[in-house]
Amino acid sequence: MSNKYDKLYDFRIATVEDIDNIMKFIHDEWGENHILAHDKKLFTWQYGSSEYGDNTTINVVLMTKKDGEIVGMIGFVPYSDNREHLHISTAITKVSSRNVIPMSGIELMKRQVSLVGEEANFASGTNPGTILPFFEKVFKHKVGIMQQYFILNEEIKDFKVARPDLSDYKHTFIETAYSLYEVNGFQELSRRYDLNEMNKHMSIKSPEYVRKRFFEHPYYTYKKWVVMDEKGNGTGVIFGREIEIENTKILRFVDYRGELSHLEKIGSAVHDLIRAEGYEYVDLMASDLTEIKMDEAGFNLLDPDGKTIIPHYFEPFVQENIKNYYQTNYDLVIFKADGDQDRPNRI
Repeated sequence: MSNKYDKLYDFRIATVEDIDNIMKFIHDEWGENHILAHDKKLFTWQYGSSEYGDNTTINVVLMTKKDGEIVGMIGFVPYSDNREHLHISTAITKVSSRNVIPMSGIELMKRQVSLVGEEANFASGTNPGTILPFFEKVFKHKVGIMQQYFILNEEIKDFKVARPDLSDYKHTFIETAYSLYEVNGFQELSRRYDLNEMNKHMSIKSPEYVRKRFFEHPYYTYKKWVVMDEKGNGTGVIFGREIEIENTKILRFVDYRGELSHLEKIGSAVHDLIRAEGYEYVDLMASDLTEIKMDEAGFNLLDPDGKTIIPHYFEPFVQENIKNYYQTNYDLVIFKADGDQDRPNRI
């Protein structure tokens, strides 16, 4: 049934023919320095569907005037092509600051749901001052602040990136025979761990998504480790990205596939990795791991209002804690790399 918005606007899924106009819209309405307003390669990788053989569709819901002018957009990242159990992470969302009728943003969000038809909709990096209240109050999504866990390199005395309060840091962890086996190629990863495995509180991510996201990124190089139990069985996979800055390097665990409880048992392996590679620290950001005993692996939970500083922004580098808000309509754990949160801000 049509409403007052249909008299003024059209709502549809974008195609490759819309890319230049979408990028111009981002430039004009979001910010002239936004990387997706300039880098067409990154934009096409981020929102294209080529991993499923679709070279036409762009994963952006558009709101346009009747003459075709874009006045609103919602970009999203689909984790599979399973239309029955589709999980997506919404990313850039913007409605024109002028010449649109009131509440157009909420209408665009409703049309996104009807056009895409996802089962799960979630994201981190959601603006608490603008769009987050709509997810909470209108769409009844769960909202919160992402948790940031970290392990320091105990051999480092002069920290360059972190500013830890060592008096409040717990060095203990439970030693186990779990190990991290680094893989390079997608086929090797697939042999050692079943990417189609379904786990409680985990989003449905297809092997095609994993290949594109962590093996075919246009700029970032990701490291991949299969989590091996004491019998040498692959029980999960961790994706990470090294960051070199201030004459040192850190490691961010940005995504995980597998049973969440296995994270409790990787403490020995992570500490060995930190020492071997000389990382100043390792961190991991997730929406809610309170049911997982992360302290058994040596992970400390950062208090964003506390004395310890574990930076979040590196492009440019800002030595501050941040509060990264998330939203979800589904009972699952969100990680740092979901949506467009782990992407370049500049090239």
